[in-house]
Amino acid sequence: MNRIETNKEPLLDTEAAARLLNISRRTLEAWVRQRRVPYVKFGTAKNSPTRFQPAALRDWIEAQQIMPAAPASKASPGQQAENLRALFSQWEDDDAARVAALTPEQRAAEDAQWDAIQRNIERSHIALRVPDVTAGE
Repeated sequence: MNRIETNKEPLLDTEAAARLLNISRRTLEAWVRQRRVPYVKFGTAKNSPTRFQPAALRDWIEAQQIMPAAPASKASPGQQAENLRALFSQWEDDDAARVAALTPEQRAAEDAQWDAIQRNIERSHIALRVPDVTAGE
């Protein structure tokens, strides 16, 4: 029999969870209806109790965090291009090391995946071609 592992923190009711999130109870209830926030429902009836795991809410809050955009570069366009070339070169070196560590079977499977991706890209390009309406002019 499988058991659900629980942590030591007690489950929160809607009021306590709303306070933890610093939102109104009505907003939290709306988010539950929209399945925007993690919750536990005991039973299937409409009035079944809804509870919240504090750890799950903290993880959810962290996942909602939007990181600030990187500041605009003050490097010249030539320096930006050189920086990108260096970055791509590093990626290529990292990928070459990763590929070198693959077994022949892993390499064959990866090659097959890339071939399938390439075929899908080619098919999508063919499907998305728009007729040239100016060709008759």
